[in-house]
This record gives sequence, C-alpha cells and structure tokens, in this order.
Amino acid sequence: MNDSLPEFYCPYSDECYECCLDTEMTISISDVKRIEESGYNRSEFLKEKEGFLVLQNIKGHCYFLKDKRCSIYKVRPQGCRFYPLIYDFDVEEILIDELCANHTKFDVDDYDSISEDVIIYVNEIMAEKEMRLKKKERKK
Repeated sequence: MNDSLPEFYCPYSDECYECCLDTEMTISISDVKRIEESGYNRSEFLKEKEGFLVLQNIKGHCYFLKDKRCSIYKVRPQGCRFYPLIYDFDVEEILIDELCANHTKFDVDDYDSISEDVIIYVNEIMAEKEMRLKKKERKK
C-alpha cells in the first residue's frame, strides 16, 4: 500500500462523509489496480461514464462507505485524496468544491504544494478517457 501519494488534509474527515454521498468520483487505472490489489473486484465498485472510470454508488453513497467511514482509506483513489480540491475546466483553475460541506473553511492557496499533482492527475484521467473513447470508436 502506498501511503506516500499526495493528498489534501481534511481535518473534518472524522465527522463528515458528505463527499461520499451521491459521488461521481472519477478514478484512474492506477487507482483501480491499487484497490484491486487490496482484494476488491472492479465489477463491484467501478462503472464507466462518458469514457471516465467512476466509483459506483450503492443506495446513494460510495460503494466503499461503510459505517460512515471509508473502508479503503489507505488505498482510496487519488481524487478522494485531493478532495475538495477540484480542477474546474471552465476557468482552468484548481478550486475548492462548493459541494463540500466545509468548503468555506478552506483556502485553496494553502494547498499550492500539491497543485501540480492535481494537474498531473487530471491530465492522466483525461488521457485515459481519450484512450477509452478512441478504442470504442475503432471497434465500431
């Protein structure tokens, strides 16, 4: 398990799991492999949506939310590690997601140290999406 992945520190994670409700967390192939290595089958937790790999929701919450806690916290996807930092494609900036219950308590500038990591991850996910869509197009 890799505990050295870059992440946003959320001091509210022990009392809040709102980001795990009705999630559409996009994940990468490396996230999928890390989760599978911990014993899960991708068919249980993964779906594809518009070329992106997305965590499944079960009854309105992330597949991995158990007893108000993340059951795969140590191997959770990189997007979960960054949240509530998100990349907004409309303004081409990293922002704090306003859907986060505690978004007003964070200052995006405090997380400049991982902003490059966020961009790298977003680019990885976008490249994987394009690859999947091209592969589907070739099959037609």
